[in-house]
Amino acid sequence: MKENPPFSVRLQHLISFWLRLAMQSHYRFIKQQGLSVPQMMILYHVQRMGGCTVSEIAEEFGISNAAASQLIDRLVQQGYLTRKEHPLDRRSKETSLTEAGQKIIEASMNAHQSWVTGLAAKMDENTQQRLLPLLDELVNITHDWFAAIAICDE
Repeated sequence: MKENPPFSVRLQHLISFWLRLAMQSHYRFIKQQGLSVPQMMILYHVQRMGGCTVSEIAEEFGISNAAASQLIDRLVQQGYLTRKEHPLDRRSKETSLTEAGQKIIEASMNAHQSWVTGLAAKMDENTQQRLLPLLDELVNITHDWFAAIAICDE
């Protein structure tokens, strides 16, 4: 009689499969928009930070100021970012999202999650209701575990 793989192996298989689906939908969206992955990552970073300088972007992504500046220039030309004089240092330029930049991020998030909606639509109501308490428990366990790891990393 064949034994079932351990829980951790099955969980890893599921996570790997879901990650692949999420990344494929995300890459497809980025390509359709005529953007590169580094450009999209910069848009996410600028949104998260509420604006930042070229050198802050370069440091975050481990690239030179010149490379960061080139990526930002393309995003400015595409209408997703603006560059303004930094309020505290006139020698420095601060980037911020335009309305189009905010919209592309929202559209990206929607596209990124579209496979989840598709997956849920494949399940009948009874299956969804049976899985819901287990998903809640898994989310709580993951949250608590991540919080414990974050404390240990400090």
